Amino acid sequence: MRDYLLIYVNGRRYKISGKRGFQSLSDFLRNDLGKVGTKVVCAEGDCGSCTVLIGRVRDSQLLYEGIDSCIQYLYQLDCSHVITVEGLKDEAQIIHPVQKAMVDAAGSQCGYCTPGFVMALAAMIETGETLTRNSLQEGLTGNLCRCTGYEQIIDAGLSLNQEVIPKASKCYDAKLILADFMEHVVQPVYCEYEKKWNGVVSTSTVLCACVFRRSS
Repeated sequence: MRDYLLIYVNGRRYKISGKRGFQSLSDFLRNDLGKVGTKVVCAEGDCGSCTVLIGRVRDSQLLYEGIDSCIQYLYQLDCSHVITVEGLKDEAQIIHPVQKAMVDAAGSQCGYCTPGFVMALAAMIETGETLTRNSLQEGLTGNLCRCTGYEQIIDAGLSLNQEVIPKASKCYDAKLILADFMEHVVQPVYCEYEKKWNGVVSTSTVLCACVFRRSS
């Protein structure tokens, strides 16, 4: 049994224990790590501005998908690899091809929702979806643009050549991360923290005996 969560963010390893494990992923990224490219608008999973990629252990490999980070809590993400908009590109790139496509198609207007759309498009590339108008409309359904720039965003998606755009996960050492996860994933996690509410510190302790496990 261990008293910490193990999470990688953009290839960097983090051990998280105690109260910190009970915060949302978006709060952890923005407040703890300073990854402010991940935006938060609704904090209810309705607008997609906080979209990130999550890689989980499945069938002894890391498989990635896009999620809304505002409604995912760290205790749900033990042995996961998070890729944010800051972590999309490799060292040889100035910006990721998806970001360039958004710029070229004028798909970014006020810009606040843009990171979420970029990550949603990157998730579609990651999962190997064919980018057609219909698939893009369906794949971007959970992302909202308040400047009504949807047509330009669809154009950006249609301009992407999936055959030459590398998956974001390829920027990271999957074998190293997976080996670390496989060592930890069989161990249950026990977290506890002192409860504080409305400015009053309680002398009692809240114990969380949840088991954060990810089967392979």
